[in-house]
Amino acid sequence: MNYLKNLTEQTVKETFDLLGVVDDRSRKEDMVKIRAAISNAMADYVNPTITAEALGRDRTTCIHHVKSHEANLKHWVGYSDTFVIAKEVAHTIMSGAMQTKRRSVIGLRIQALKRKIVELEQELIEIT
Repeated sequence: MNYLKNLTEQTVKETFDLLGVVDDRSRKEDMVKIRAAISNAMADYVNPTITAEALGRDRTTCIHHVKSHEANLKHWVGYSDTFVIAKEVAHTIMSGAMQTKRRSVIGLRIQALKRKIVELEQELIEIT
């Protein structure tokens, strides 16, 4: 869980940095817009609680942002551009991290299969 939390915090920080905005934790429209975009960008990767913690908000706020996403894309000026940026940052960070984890898991599976081969070869020697 800490791993995903750290990746989410990195995504939040890099999105704000890329947009050239300092998160002042306010309820100003620009801040809410960015947090909404990040909430939706992270929805494919982590649960709303993790995103909310990284944003310093309640999980229900992130859930609300996800529910409002389609309407925001259509009617909230500037939201779609902000979302595209947040989505790209999230994808870059999260997919890279997931590939690294996947490599580790595959490596562990290979080691386990190699041990199984040795066991089976030994069993074969014993029965012949």
